[in-house]
Amino acid sequence: MHYQITGTEACGRIWEQYGIQRMEIALSTVAELNALLPFKLGISIR
Repeated sequence: MHYQITGTEACGRIWEQYGIQRMEIALSTVAELNALLPFKLGISIR
């Protein structure tokens, strides 16, 4: 996850907060599974 970009930046700087890496891998895993399965999975982030 990245901070919101400003101006002409291509990408914001990395948001290095506890738990962000876990959220990124969870979202990536669900996206990969959705590409393979005949139905779509979701994720609830609280």
